[in-house]
Amino acid sequence: MRQIAIAVIILASAVAAGCGGSASTDTAGNATISVSTTGASEALNQIASQAETVISDQLQGVTSSMSQGDVSARLDEAQTQLESLADQLDNMETEDENLAGVRDRLHDALHGLADQAGELQQSIDSGDIQGAMQQLQSSDAVTELQQAIQDVRAQSG
Repeated sequence: MRQIAIAVIILASAVAAGCGGSASTDTAGNATISVSTTGASEALNQIASQAETVISDQLQGVTSSMSQGDVSARLDEAQTQLESLADQLDNMETEDENLAGVRDRLHDALHGLADQAGELQQSIDSGDIQGAMQQLQSSDAVTELQQAIQDVRAQSG
C-alpha cells in the first residue's frame, strides 16, 4: 500500500511539473498538487480515458463471463484501478471552479463504482453470480461515472 502511495505522489508530482503546476506537502506528508487550468484539463481527460478503459475492459468483460474466478478477478482489478484513479484526484487542486467541480464529480463517481465493485465481489464470493451480473448491468454507479466522464470532456473541450 505504501508503494502505491509513493507511486501516486511521484505521478502527481510529475503531472504538476509537466503542466506548469506546483507541488507541496502538508504536515501529514500528503502531496498537494496545484496545476494550471490547462494542466488540470489534461490530467482530468487522462483519468477519464483510463476510467473508460476500466469500464470497457474490466466491467463489460464481467458480464460476458460466467466463470466465478474470472468474474472475481475482473471485479477485483476494476476496483483497484478505480480506487487508484480516484486517489490521483485526491490532492489535485485547480483555481478553475468549473474544472474543480468536474474533478470532484469524477472523483466521487470513481469511488462510487469502486465501492459497488467491492459489493459485487462479495456477491460473487457467496456464489450469486447472476445477481451480481444483474446489479452491474443496471448499475447507477456505472451511469454516474459515464456522465462524469462526459462532463470532463465537455468542460475540457
